Amino acid sequence: MYQIQEALSFNPLWWFNAIVSRNS
Repeated sequence: MYQIQEALSFNPLWWFNAIVSRNS
C-alpha cells in the first residue's frame, strides 16, 4: 500500500486524470 501511495504521488497524470474524470 505504501508503494502505491508513493507511485500516485510521483504520478501527476494519475490524480490529473481523476480530476478530469470528476470534472467531466
